[in-house]
Amino acid sequence: MQCEFCGNKEIEKRLVYKDNYVMAFPTNIPIVPGHILLCPVRHVTTIDETTQEEREALFNLQSKLKKAMKSAFGAEGFNNAWNEGESAGQHVGHFHLHLLPRKKGDSG
Repeated sequence: MQCEFCGNKEIEKRLVYKDNYVMAFPTNIPIVPGHILLCPVRHVTTIDETTQEEREALFNLQSKLKKAMKSAFGAEGFNNAWNEGESAGQHVGHFHLHLLPRKKGDSG
C-alpha cells in the first residue's frame, strides 16, 4: 500500500515548509483555520521510529510555526496531537503531528 503523504503531488503543492528532515502542510480536513500537519520527510509510522535529528527538527519547526500562527491567525493557544495505531485513530500510516491554532470562542 502506498503512503498517502510520501510523494503525494497534492501535498507537495501545499507545503509551507520542507527541509531534509521534516515538512509541514495544511491538512485537507481542517478542524480550525490554520490546522497544519508536521511530519518527517522519511516514512515512519510512529514517533518512536524517528531519529533524534528528526525529532529535534519536528519540535523546532513546531515552535516556529506557533509563533507564525499567533501573528497570522491570532492564536491564543494550541492543540498539539498525534495518533499512533489504528485503535488510537491513526488513519494515515505516516507519523504526523497536528498543530491547531486556537482562540477563545472558535469552533471545532
